[in-house]
Amino acid sequence: MYNVHSSSKPTRFILLLLLATIAGLANAEGRTTDVASGQYELQSGALARSYLLHAPKQLTHPAPRVIVMYGYTSSADSIMSYSAMNDVAVEEGFGVV
Repeated sequence: MYNVHSSSKPTRFILLLLLATIAGLANAEGRTTDVASGQYELQSGALARSYLLHAPKQLTHPAPRVIVMYGYTSSADSIMSYSAMNDVAVEEGFGVV
């Protein structure tokens, strides 16, 4: 079984981000979302962590969520630009973090 307390800080951050995303996009089945796209923040220990969320306006629930991660020298803005996942999310009906 996975032990969160023995995991590394980056792993804990990813788990917190997943939980925040699921909670943020949770809504009644078959209804459109009222979650706004934008930058959000969560606490990870003493650190405040931020992430970008793209929730297409026509997104209905339940809906899949895709987490797009980038490397150490990159940024959320750059991966959002060159991956074009927000456009794919609109076409295919999923949220992007």
